[in-house]
Amino acid sequence: MPLRVIARAGADDIAVVYLAEIDGRPIECVESTQPTLSREEKWVLMVSTLYGCPVGCAMCDAGGDYRGRIPAEGILAQIDHLVLSRYPD
Repeated sequence: MPLRVIARAGADDIAVVYLAEIDGRPIECVESTQPTLSREEKWVLMVSTLYGCPVGCAMCDAGGDYRGRIPAEGILAQIDHLVLSRYPD
């Protein structure tokens, strides 16, 4: 399942957010570190598992546009992208 990156923003030493598409639907994934630890000590990957959100909490702008679950292949594509972006070999 192809992942198409649309935009990348952030600081490499703290966090990088990727806006991407899977099957033409927008998703986001993030790689970050904990400020007091090195990337080798703690590297955090955050991936999307849903297209949108079904909850619709008042304090959040992610709800209200739920389009279903991202298939396992799409979740793994996000992980592959994050790992290969940082460690391309």
